[in-house]
Amino acid sequence: MKKILLPIAILFAVLNSCFAQENTKSFISYAVRVGDNYSTLIGTNVSCKWKTGFNIGATVDFAFTDAFSLRPGVYFSMKGFKDDNDDNIKFNYLETPILAVFSWSLNSNMSLELQTGPYFSYGVGGKTKEEGFSFDPLTQKPEYRTFEDKTFDYVDRFDWGLNAGVGLNIRQFYVGTAYELGITKIINGSRHNCYMINFGYTFKH
Repeated sequence: MKKILLPIAILFAVLNSCFAQENTKSFISYAVRVGDNYSTLIGTNVSCKWKTGFNIGATVDFAFTDAFSLRPGVYFSMKGFKDDNDDNIKFNYLETPILAVFSWSLNSNMSLELQTGPYFSYGVGGKTKEEGFSFDPLTQKPEYRTFEDKTFDYVDRFDWGLNAGVGLNIRQFYVGTAYELGITKIINGSRHNCYMINFGYTFKH
């Protein structure tokens, strides 16, 4: 986790220092975000059902012009899926998207934006819950039981992919939706596939 947070902190500090010396057209704003995830895995060797989760985080906007800015962020994001047996697989990630944001002013209080860029994730938790029959040596009979394992005991913690979304700013309030497509192969050649809906508030100078 430190390997991810340290570069982010350095990036924020460097950009903040650079923009502090720029003209008045450059500015920095901070925002908090919270929302729902609707995720599964996609691939030729898997058959997965959708699963809901949530995300919560914070972003920093470094505005180069009124129409373009760079937006890194840090989120706690819950992803997962259900298999054909309704077994639950959960992935909890510390996620860092780095997005290019293109904005259009609709009026003095509203603006529309498009976002795109990569995201990088590190697994910080998650459980795999399976249900099925096992043989009980005491009763000498099969019994229906629930089994739980830690997901990242058998799945690579690192993931990265592409993010694209659209958002609407109404004064300092934000509502938006985004789509994430994983590049890293998670299980049996499959990748993360996630839709998100977010709400937020922007703190401006």
